[in-house]
Amino acid sequence: LLQSGNVCECDDQFFGTNCELKIGSCEKALCQNDAACLQVTNNAYKCDCSYKYEGTFCEKKLSTVEIYIRLITNSLAFQMALIIIVLIIIVFGCFLLIMAIRGHHIRKETSFERVLRTGLEKRKAVIAQYDAKHKLGNEKGTTQKSSSSAV
Repeated sequence: LLQSGNVCECDDQFFGTNCELKIGSCEKALCQNDAACLQVTNNAYKCDCSYKYEGTFCEKKLSTVEIYIRLITNSLAFQMALIIIVLIIIVFGCFLLIMAIRGHHIRKETSFERVLRTGLEKRKAVIAQYDAKHKLGNEKGTTQKSSSSAV
């Protein structure tokens, strides 16, 4: 098997896009790792590998990652489930974004309004303290005046 660019140049006994077909009769002994020998034409055969192996004679063992990639890319049900899950996540994300934007506009308080509110709260507290002092002071002053005038 020689690769020149994107085209495979096969040895004399092989042909096909990836040199996966062997010229000759189907002999089970040539296919390795319990692969099935399939007769493609009268004088050509192909080894049908299990999901764990690849190669002309199923001689190359795939890694775990390669096996999962093959299962994912060859499974229409898995691909559809993945698309549905991604769409659900996108819709849910858009929903959360819209709710956050709406909630932000409802509860949004400008910095000027915040300054006014905190200033008003502080002012009310100071006025309440002032009133409490003067009310207490007025009561003491009137009692002192009334007691001193009685004498």
